[in-house]
Amino acid sequence: IICGWNRKAAIIVREYDAANRDDPMPVVVIARIEGAPIFADPSLRRRVLFLDDDFTKISALEKAGVVKAKSCVILSDQTRGRNERDADARTILAALTVEKLSPKCYTCAELNRREYAQHLALGSVDDFVVGGEHSAFLLAQAALNRGTLNVFSELLSYEYGHKFCRIDVPKEYVGKPFVEAFVDMKQKRNVTLVAIMDEEGKSRINPSEAVLAATDSLVVIAAHDYPA
Repeated sequence: IICGWNRKAAIIVREYDAANRDDPMPVVVIARIEGAPIFADPSLRRRVLFLDDDFTKISALEKAGVVKAKSCVILSDQTRGRNERDADARTILAALTVEKLSPKCYTCAELNRREYAQHLALGSVDDFVVGGEHSAFLLAQAALNRGTLNVFSELLSYEYGHKFCRIDVPKEYVGKPFVEAFVDMKQKRNVTLVAIMDEEGKSRINPSEAVLAATDSLVVIAAHDYPA
Protein backbone atom coordinates (compact mmCIF):
# COMPACT_ATOMS: atom_id res chain seq x y z
CA ILE A 1 0.00 0.00 0.00
CA ILE A 2 1.18 3.52 -0.80
CA CYS A 3 -0.43 6.42 1.03
CA GLY A 4 -0.22 9.57 -1.06
CA TRP A 5 0.73 10.10 -4.69
CA ASN A 6 3.59 12.04 -6.26
CA ARG A 7 6.71 11.39 -8.32
CA LYS A 8 8.23 9.35 -5.49
CA ALA A 9 5.21 7.03 -5.52
CA ALA A 10 5.70 6.42 -9.24
CA ILE A 11 9.35 5.47 -8.57
CA ILE A 12 8.29 3.08 -5.79
CA VAL A 13 5.84 1.39 -8.17
CA ARG A 14 8.57 1.10 -10.81
CA GLU A 15 11.02 -0.47 -8.36
CA TYR A 16 8.36 -2.83 -7.02
CA ASP A 17 7.58 -3.97 -10.55
CA ALA A 18 11.27 -4.49 -11.35
CA ALA A 19 11.71 -6.61 -8.21
CA ASN A 20 8.52 -8.64 -8.69
CA ARG A 21 8.16 -9.25 -12.42
CA ASP A 22 6.39 -12.58 -11.99
CA ASP A 23 4.23 -11.60 -9.02
CA PRO A 24 0.78 -10.27 -10.03
CA MET A 25 0.18 -8.67 -6.61
CA PRO A 26 -0.94 -5.06 -7.21
CA VAL A 27 0.04 -1.89 -5.40
CA VAL A 28 -2.89 -0.12 -3.78
CA VAL A 29 -2.58 3.67 -3.66
CA ILE A 30 -4.76 5.71 -1.29
CA ALA A 31 -4.75 9.34 -2.36
CA ARG A 32 -6.84 12.30 -3.39
CA ILE A 33 -5.69 12.70 -7.00
CA GLU A 34 -6.66 15.52 -9.31
CA GLY A 35 -6.63 14.17 -12.85
CA ALA A 36 -5.11 10.93 -14.13
CA PRO A 37 -1.85 9.76 -12.48
CA ILE A 38 1.23 10.14 -14.67
CA PHE A 39 3.70 7.30 -15.27
CA ALA A 40 6.91 7.65 -17.29
CA ASP A 41 6.25 4.04 -18.32
CA PRO A 42 2.48 3.74 -19.05
CA SER A 43 2.65 -0.06 -18.66
CA LEU A 44 3.09 0.40 -14.89
CA ARG A 45 -0.49 1.60 -14.63
CA ARG A 46 -1.60 -2.05 -14.63
CA ARG A 47 0.23 -2.53 -11.34
CA VAL A 48 -1.77 0.07 -9.44
CA LEU A 49 -5.23 0.13 -7.92
CA PHE A 50 -6.22 3.66 -6.92
CA LEU A 51 -8.50 4.43 -4.00
CA ASP A 52 -9.68 8.03 -4.00
CA ASP A 53 -9.83 8.64 -0.25
CA ASP A 54 -8.05 10.14 2.75
CA PHE A 55 -5.31 7.75 3.89
CA THR A 56 -5.61 8.87 7.52
CA LYS A 57 -9.10 7.35 7.72
CA ILE A 58 -9.48 3.87 9.19
CA SER A 59 -12.18 3.01 6.66
CA ALA A 60 -9.86 3.89 3.75
CA LEU A 61 -7.01 1.78 5.10
CA GLU A 62 -9.33 -1.15 5.72
CA LYS A 63 -10.81 -0.85 2.23
CA ALA A 64 -7.28 -0.91 0.80
CA GLY A 65 -6.64 -4.22 2.60
CA VAL A 66 -4.17 -3.07 5.22
CA VAL A 67 -4.83 -6.13 7.39
CA LYS A 68 -3.48 -8.38 4.62
CA ALA A 69 -0.82 -6.02 3.26
CA LYS A 70 2.85 -6.93 3.42
CA SER A 71 4.02 -3.34 3.59
CA CYS A 72 2.74 0.21 3.68
CA VAL A 73 4.66 3.30 2.58
CA ILE A 74 3.30 6.65 3.76
CA LEU A 75 4.48 9.64 1.74
CA SER A 76 4.54 13.23 2.92
CA ASP A 77 1.32 14.75 1.57
CA GLN A 78 1.76 18.48 0.95
CA THR A 79 -1.10 18.78 -1.49
CA ARG A 80 -4.01 21.16 -0.91
CA GLY A 81 -1.71 23.81 0.54
CA ARG A 82 -0.46 21.78 3.51
CA ASN A 83 2.82 22.88 5.08
CA GLU A 84 5.53 20.49 6.28
CA ARG A 85 4.21 20.39 9.85
CA ASP A 86 0.68 19.53 8.76
CA ALA A 87 1.99 16.90 6.35
CA ASP A 88 4.08 15.30 9.10
CA ALA A 89 1.08 15.24 11.43
CA ARG A 90 -0.91 13.33 8.80
CA THR A 91 1.99 10.96 8.18
CA ILE A 92 2.32 10.18 11.89
CA LEU A 93 -1.43 9.66 12.29
CA ALA A 94 -1.57 7.31 9.31
CA ALA A 95 1.53 5.35 10.39
CA LEU A 96 0.25 4.84 13.93
CA THR A 97 -3.15 3.78 12.58
CA VAL A 98 -1.59 1.23 10.20
CA GLU A 99 0.53 -0.15 13.04
CA LYS A 100 -2.56 -0.52 15.22
CA LEU A 101 -4.71 -2.13 12.50
CA SER A 102 -2.00 -4.46 11.19
CA PRO A 103 1.07 -4.89 13.44
CA LYS A 104 2.59 -7.44 11.04
CA CYS A 105 2.52 -4.99 8.13
CA TYR A 106 5.92 -3.38 7.55
CA THR A 107 5.36 0.37 7.79
CA CYS A 108 7.74 3.04 6.48
CA ALA A 109 6.90 6.73 6.76
CA GLU A 110 8.34 9.83 5.12
CA LEU A 111 8.85 12.84 7.37
CA ASN A 112 9.96 16.38 6.62
CA ARG A 113 11.37 17.01 10.10
CA ARG A 114 13.44 14.48 12.01
CA GLU A 115 12.31 15.79 15.41
CA TYR A 116 8.91 14.15 14.87
CA ALA A 117 10.46 10.70 14.47
CA GLN A 118 10.14 10.01 18.19
CA HIS A 119 6.36 9.78 17.77
CA LEU A 120 6.85 6.99 15.23
CA ALA A 121 9.29 5.19 17.53
CA LEU A 122 6.82 5.33 20.42
CA GLY A 123 4.18 3.80 18.15
CA SER A 124 6.53 0.97 17.06
CA VAL A 125 6.47 2.11 13.42
CA ASP A 126 9.11 0.04 11.61
CA ASP A 127 11.04 2.68 9.66
CA PHE A 128 11.10 6.27 8.51
CA VAL A 129 13.01 8.49 6.12
CA VAL A 130 13.46 12.24 6.27
CA GLY A 131 12.74 13.72 2.86
CA GLY A 132 15.73 15.47 1.33
CA GLU A 133 18.30 14.09 3.78
CA HIS A 134 19.31 11.09 1.71
CA SER A 135 19.79 13.11 -1.46
CA ALA A 136 21.93 15.55 0.55
CA PHE A 137 24.04 12.66 1.87
CA LEU A 138 24.53 11.35 -1.67
CA LEU A 139 25.58 14.78 -2.92
CA ALA A 140 28.04 15.08 -0.04
CA GLN A 141 29.52 11.67 -0.85
CA ALA A 142 29.82 12.65 -4.50
CA ALA A 143 31.73 15.77 -3.53
CA LEU A 144 33.99 13.99 -1.03
CA ASN A 145 34.53 10.77 -2.99
CA ARG A 146 34.40 11.44 -6.70
CA GLY A 147 32.78 8.78 -8.86
CA THR A 148 30.97 6.98 -6.04
CA LEU A 149 27.53 8.34 -6.97
CA ASN A 150 27.20 5.81 -9.80
CA VAL A 151 27.83 3.01 -7.32
CA PHE A 152 25.04 4.19 -5.02
CA SER A 153 22.68 4.72 -7.96
CA GLU A 154 23.13 1.14 -9.12
CA LEU A 155 22.79 -0.43 -5.68
CA LEU A 156 19.63 1.52 -4.85
CA SER A 157 17.75 0.38 -7.95
CA TYR A 158 16.32 -3.02 -8.86
CA GLU A 159 16.24 -2.23 -12.57
CA TYR A 160 19.82 -3.03 -13.51
CA GLY A 161 23.25 -4.08 -12.25
CA HIS A 162 23.68 -5.07 -8.62
CA LYS A 163 21.32 -4.57 -5.72
CA PHE A 164 20.94 -4.84 -1.96
CA CYS A 165 19.09 -7.96 -0.77
CA ARG A 166 17.95 -9.07 2.68
CA ILE A 167 18.05 -12.85 3.01
CA ASP A 168 17.75 -15.44 5.77
CA VAL A 169 20.98 -16.90 7.09
CA PRO A 170 21.60 -20.08 5.05
CA LYS A 171 21.62 -23.13 7.33
CA GLU A 172 25.25 -23.97 6.57
CA TYR A 173 26.37 -20.62 8.02
CA VAL A 174 24.48 -20.71 11.30
CA GLY A 175 27.04 -20.59 14.11
CA LYS A 176 29.81 -19.50 11.72
CA PRO A 177 31.83 -16.27 12.10
CA PHE A 178 30.87 -13.33 9.89
CA VAL A 179 34.25 -13.28 8.13
CA GLU A 180 34.03 -17.00 7.26
CA ALA A 181 30.54 -16.54 5.80
CA PHE A 182 31.76 -13.43 3.94
CA VAL A 183 34.52 -15.32 2.13
CA ASP A 184 32.49 -18.47 1.48
CA MET A 185 29.42 -16.65 0.14
CA LYS A 186 31.53 -14.57 -2.22
CA GLN A 187 33.29 -17.64 -3.57
CA LYS A 188 30.24 -19.89 -3.87
CA ARG A 189 27.35 -17.46 -4.48
CA ASN A 190 29.08 -14.34 -5.80
CA VAL A 191 27.38 -12.14 -3.21
CA THR A 192 29.06 -9.65 -0.87
CA LEU A 193 27.97 -9.81 2.75
CA VAL A 194 27.46 -6.29 4.11
CA ALA A 195 25.56 -6.51 7.39
CA ILE A 196 23.77 -8.71 9.92
CA MET A 197 20.27 -7.86 11.13
CA ASP A 198 18.82 -9.40 14.27
CA GLU A 199 15.18 -10.38 14.74
CA GLU A 200 14.38 -6.91 16.08
CA GLY A 201 15.73 -5.27 12.93
CA LYS A 202 18.91 -3.87 14.48
CA SER A 203 21.85 -4.02 12.09
CA ARG A 204 25.58 -4.47 12.44
CA ILE A 205 27.44 -3.30 9.36
CA ASN A 206 30.67 -5.11 8.49
CA PRO A 207 31.25 -6.32 12.07
CA SER A 208 34.82 -7.32 12.92
CA GLU A 209 33.63 -10.09 15.23
CA ALA A 210 30.18 -11.66 14.99
CA VAL A 211 28.67 -15.13 14.83
CA LEU A 212 25.61 -15.74 12.66
CA ALA A 213 22.45 -16.96 14.39
CA ALA A 214 19.47 -18.75 12.89
CA THR A 215 17.24 -15.80 13.84
CA ASP A 216 19.46 -13.29 12.02
CA SER A 217 19.10 -12.13 8.45
CA LEU A 218 21.82 -10.90 6.13
CA VAL A 219 22.12 -7.84 3.93
CA VAL A 220 24.13 -8.66 0.81
CA ILE A 221 25.08 -7.08 -2.49
CA ALA A 222 24.06 -9.40 -5.30
CA ALA A 223 23.67 -9.42 -9.06
CA HIS A 224 20.40 -8.16 -10.51
CA ASP A 225 19.15 -11.70 -11.24
CA TYR A 226 19.93 -13.10 -7.75
CA PRO A 227 18.63 -15.54 -6.63
CA ALA A 228 18.68 -17.44 -9.89
